[in-house]
Amino acid sequence: MNFSLLFTALITLSSYAYSSENVSLDNQDLKTKELKGFFKPRAFIPDMPSGPYDVSLPFKNSKVYIPGKFFEQTLADIPDNNNYPIVLYMHGCGGIGEHAMSWANFLKNNGYIVILPNAYAMPNLPKVCGYSESTRNFWKKQKWNLRTIRKAELFNTAKQLKDYPWVKSVPVLFMGHSAGGWAGEQFFLEGFDGMIISGTQCVNESNIPNTVPLLAINHDIDPYFIHKGNPKCSKQWHFKDNVYNKEVLLEGTDHFTSHSDIARMAVLEFLIKFSN
Repeated sequence: MNFSLLFTALITLSSYAYSSENVSLDNQDLKTKELKGFFKPRAFIPDMPSGPYDVSLPFKNSKVYIPGKFFEQTLADIPDNNNYPIVLYMHGCGGIGEHAMSWANFLKNNGYIVILPNAYAMPNLPKVCGYSESTRNFWKKQKWNLRTIRKAELFNTAKQLKDYPWVKSVPVLFMGHSAGGWAGEQFFLEGFDGMIISGTQCVNESNIPNTVPLLAINHDIDPYFIHKGNPKCSKQWHFKDNVYNKEVLLEGTDHFTSHSDIARMAVLEFLIKFSN
């Protein structure tokens, strides 16, 4: 499958708090043209260990947002001759709630099909969330922790996604928040035209290939990561290793990003660059 990957800078927002340590994506068309052709048929997507969890269920039970459609759709509603770029959005521990749906509607209204796999289609997945010590202790005691499960979910989702006819000629980009962003950081294949993570602070060592552009969106202080000293993606060596990467830092203390106009415009600019 060949996905288009042409960069066109249609929006310039000087107010973005991008890390000065990262190189601008503007005026790098010659270099980035080499990044075409992700999810080629010959690519092998391995199964990740998932224990008792059926990680095929989230994608099969995806909620889908399609431009021009008022109501929520399903995978079956995406036409084979689709021309809209696609964003695969992996929600955080809380599931497909207000935050995820806010992003989905924003992206839909700007011309993107948004696919939201539902992790809680796995009936035995514990929904224990938050940044308290008790939540962290709960997951420490589990044989299969949330990050491992969500990583396996993403790899299985990618395996299913690449066989659909409507991804053959359009860009496919990834967006993940919190636990969904953690999963994205561990996707070591060149499978997406660009990746966006938020509410993660890059606390894990990223395995994203340095050929895949990455946008990180975080707050100055995220209550989920105070116990880790609120690290920043732009300070991590694995983030700085990719000249296409950028981080947007939002002022204040928060974990969620969909309400921020700065975050929304940063995401839209990134998508425009990597989906034209």
